[in-house]
Amino acid sequence: MIRKLPKPLIVGLAVAAASCNGEEFSYDAPVIHFSSTEGYEITMADTIVLSPKITYDRNSAYTWVSNGEIISTELEYEFIPDALTDYNFTFSVSNSNGSDTAEVSISVIELIDLEDVDSVRLTSSRPYILEAPSTTGNVFVTDGVRFANSPVDDNTLLWKGFAMTRQSMSSQLDSTSLYRVYCTSSEASDAMIFAPSDSVYDIRFPQNYTPKSIDVCNSCFVFLATKSGYTAGGVEAYGQNDYLKLIISGIDENGNTVSQTETYLIDCRYNNPAKYQRISAWTSISLRDLGSVRGLKLTLESTKTSSPLYVCIDNLKLQD
Repeated sequence: MIRKLPKPLIVGLAVAAASCNGEEFSYDAPVIHFSSTEGYEITMADTIVLSPKITYDRNSAYTWVSNGEIISTELEYEFIPDALTDYNFTFSVSNSNGSDTAEVSISVIELIDLEDVDSVRLTSSRPYILEAPSTTGNVFVTDGVRFANSPVDDNTLLWKGFAMTRQSMSSQLDSTSLYRVYCTSSEASDAMIFAPSDSVYDIRFPQNYTPKSIDVCNSCFVFLATKSGYTAGGVEAYGQNDYLKLIISGIDENGNTVSQTETYLIDCRYNNPAKYQRISAWTSISLRDLGSVRGLKLTLESTKTSSPLYVCIDNLKLQD
């Protein structure tokens, strides 16, 4: 995040040197502008050059400060990360007309990219896969992170834990919509659909990490069936006071729950149906409050016993 710091009180306008014809020009104090107002996010493999733009930048002096120490006096600063954490910098500019100061943050994350899941190749002819590769012990694996998966013992095309998908849809309600992300965009992108499982860890890390965030979205089946009902599946439409909630728990190395965060996927806790809320696009939720954990457990809680219980996830971001 970028935050402007209080500037010293500047009374009036500074007067620049006279031009060759005797006229005088007035200039305001310098003002700092960064290309992002929310800070920057990179991975350990990235390098970023912080290059602020400055209005009224005339014969200015620059200072970059981190942890109370001056790290540069150049306008631009090249940052190379050395840890999965957040870095905060203070940048100052000053000249004879005044000064300005701003803070800028860089968040260094490990992005768990589902495009790189081991042994899974989703194509248009095979747009989803329910079974994890047997070579990895019935889990999907990417960057050492393990996503649990197990079949349902009734010979149906159902699963516990995670299935992988590359399909999205916003209109079709049938059995195939179980494998689709609710999204109006037709862009193909690998994601996972979660169904409640018996695993201690639904997502297990190779070491302790502090989760930063995860993207979530409703599945097409859940979104449409709970909105209008689905007679063939015995699903009733959600009404007043109904909800579907995702609970993400932080699990320690001993398998104990140590922290939790909650997100409403469908929220009808209102007297006015016009206020009902349903997540209908990829939405990033913060996991920072979970702290340092060895893995995650996902739980879906609904007020409707007939409710289908699925949620789509993507872009898990981790820090040390």
